[in-house]
Amino acid sequence: MIMKEVDVKILVEHARKTLVEAQILCQETNLQIFEYENELDRWQQSCGKLKFIIDCLKQQVGFLYHCILEKSIEKNLIHNEWEKFILVDLVEEMTLWQNRISKQIEKLDDLDNVLLFKGNEKNQEEEEEEEEPGSESVQKLGDYVSRENIFILKERLQEIPTIQRQIENIRSQYTKMYVKVKDNLIDSKLKDLEKEYQNKLNIQDKQVFELTNISPQVLKSFEIELVDFLSSLTDHFDKCQLLESYVTGQNKLDTNPDGKPDETRDRVGDDLTVDELEEKKKDISAPNDLSKSETDADYEMLLEIVTKDNNDLEFVLKTLNETIELGTSRLSSYKELLSEKIGMKDELHNQVKKLIEEVLKYQEYLMIFKDISDLLTTFKEGCMDDIRVVEDLCEFYTNFEKSYQNLLKEVERRKQVRNKMEIILNECDNKLQKLNSRDQKMREIFLNENGNFLPENIWPNKIDDFKPLYHLDYSLEDV
Repeated sequence: MIMKEVDVKILVEHARKTLVEAQILCQETNLQIFEYENELDRWQQSCGKLKFIIDCLKQQVGFLYHCILEKSIEKNLIHNEWEKFILVDLVEEMTLWQNRISKQIEKLDDLDNVLLFKGNEKNQEEEEEEEEPGSESVQKLGDYVSRENIFILKERLQEIPTIQRQIENIRSQYTKMYVKVKDNLIDSKLKDLEKEYQNKLNIQDKQVFELTNISPQVLKSFEIELVDFLSSLTDHFDKCQLLESYVTGQNKLDTNPDGKPDETRDRVGDDLTVDELEEKKKDISAPNDLSKSETDADYEMLLEIVTKDNNDLEFVLKTLNETIELGTSRLSSYKELLSEKIGMKDELHNQVKKLIEEVLKYQEYLMIFKDISDLLTTFKEGCMDDIRVVEDLCEFYTNFEKSYQNLLKEVERRKQVRNKMEIILNECDNKLQKLNSRDQKMREIFLNENGNFLPENIWPNKIDDFKPLYHLDYSLEDV
């Protein structure tokens, strides 16, 4: 039986309408799945970033605790630099040099300037009472040296109690900070944060595993089901179009002026694929060697299939709706679970932000140690500069005392030279006096024998002159 063309159009229209409706339903569902998968992917990336931040934060807090607090501040700064070097080594060094310069000053203050005393002794010979060495008016060697910097280390040592209190205060603050970082951050907040992440967002969590591993598989199967529905409806629609082409071609043959029907048609049936049906649709009007009875049989078979499938369209559409309803129900549950996990992730992210802010506050607290460290470094460098000044003073005082002793030797040497000069001069004076006495006697004899016979003007003022032939005027410097 050949169906009318109008009846076939009804089948085609019904198939098209059903296919379009199914496509719309599947498209909407696929859009929901796509949005869910995108949101799931963003959530997974956010969780990965959050885990990375937590790990970095853990490393930073560990660095703060072990490297900065324990090693740099407690060991190197407070213990080695402040408590050991400044309060012990530097104090001992300053005390040593302060005692050394004090003893040198005391020694110089106990030494009389014997040169000045001996020099004044002759000037005071006519005084009724001479002053003894050691009296207040006698100058000491200490009077000749500068005393400007002899107590600079003592003044520094007087600052040590204040420095010690500052160090004790800093150690107290350090201890509190050390305990807070250990108890509040490492053992409490950071550990709780890691534990909460492991319990709520780690892959080992059943819900997270459900979202990341199960839901993609379920939704993939769901999408495959939808594709199967669409493939089935598309296949039915193609068969309807093929049937329509057959009927249209048959009607043309029926109205052919030659009155010759198509002699051959390809066989169609349930086992034909969509591509095969398309080929049949192209060649449906082409003549071949098949008999008209065989062509009618193929038509009847195709008509039976299309009619049966057409009757099942409502059931298929209903089944599709039920499948979509079931799939979207599961998708909704996944969305709710994902929304819950997103909330957990956001909550953990807020906790991480607060924890980062707390760590930054500790960074501000570290500036206290830097400021105190700068002050103590300035104090230490000042003390070391003062030690060098005192060292130079001690060296100068030592050289001064040594030079003074050498001066005494020089004075003694000069005294000896003076004494030798005095002896020489005394001997010369005695010899000159003796020579002059002989000269006086010889002059007297000369005058007695010749004076009456020589006129005065023959050697004016010289013949009877008894003045000595020499005039010796000398002096020796006091030493």
